[in-house]
Amino acid sequence: MPTITKVFKAFESGGWAAIKPAPRGRKAGEGSGLSAEQQQQLRERLLEPPVTGLWSREAVATEVARLLGVQVSERAISRLLDEWHLDCPALKVRKPKGVRNTPAHWYRHEYEPLLAWGEQHQASLLLAFCRPARRSPDTFQLSLQTSLRKQLWLESSHWPTESWLIQVLERLIAQKKTPLALCLAGLDLRRADRLWAWLNEHETQIKLIAVPPEVELRSS
Repeated sequence: MPTITKVFKAFESGGWAAIKPAPRGRKAGEGSGLSAEQQQQLRERLLEPPVTGLWSREAVATEVARLLGVQVSERAISRLLDEWHLDCPALKVRKPKGVRNTPAHWYRHEYEPLLAWGEQHQASLLLAFCRPARRSPDTFQLSLQTSLRKQLWLESSHWPTESWLIQVLERLIAQKKTPLALCLAGLDLRRADRLWAWLNEHETQIKLIAVPPEVELRSS
């Protein structure tokens, strides 16, 4: 940090243009304790599913210890995920205005019954959103948010297929170990016959509703 004397002398010799503010904040990845090579290894690993379940900040920290032999705090993990655009959007279902529009019809006939089912089965409520990953337009990210705003996700190198979605849901059921009430936006599931057949076979473990394009699920 420059002293007052140095700043004054610089101003005398060159005016304001001679005074350059010191850079502030961390460089990308700085503070995580990981080298550039280790960060690249981790980025590539996160494109694949974890050993079990879905990715979360805790799961990433565990994977860093397993893969790289390094202990990294969840706060440092959060910074890396933000820098790599792997952070998930905040999700919320707002009660729509009116009664005769598509969002209001969906809310009454789809979302409220999902909440009732979840209460009846003591299920965990999950809001989910599928979108192209921001770090790569050829990669897709399925983000899920629990009622406590814990974020889970998986990435796919191709447009999510029914087989891939079923695998994700199987991992999710095994990870949560409770019935699941799932509200999913970003995918048109009207012709996903195989997925709906699988859901019917697991109707005591999971109930899924699709969010129509007219309903905005993201709160930010």
